[in-house]
Amino acid sequence: MKMRYVGQIGVYHAGIGGIEQRGDFGWRLDMVDGAKQFQIALWCPKYGVCLQCVHSGPSGDVYNKRFWHWDGNIEQPTITPSIGCDTRCGQHMTITNGEIFGTLAAAAAPKVTP
Repeated sequence: MKMRYVGQIGVYHAGIGGIEQRGDFGWRLDMVDGAKQFQIALWCPKYGVCLQCVHSGPSGDVYNKRFWHWDGNIEQPTITPSIGCDTRCGQHMTITNGEIFGTLAAAAAPKVTP
């Protein structure tokens, strides 16, 4: 499923003008100890928005937070490894070149009626 970038950095709220539906995403930018920290904001069926920390380094734990590797592309990101929210909202997704795959994409697939 092709993702929809909802606007400039700083648009990461749920609802009108923000993240409204499956596949929508935005960015949050914070300054932590003088360094920029990006979070990708993804649509969540349970909480409205799910924030995940990303950076250009390897995935893993940094500053007691889980980080995912990000290719630096704002509008069509690739995030590795997959993001699993299995125990929170049930989603598990892979994001590659601005497309999202997994339980999120499957839930968003249009229904075909005979």
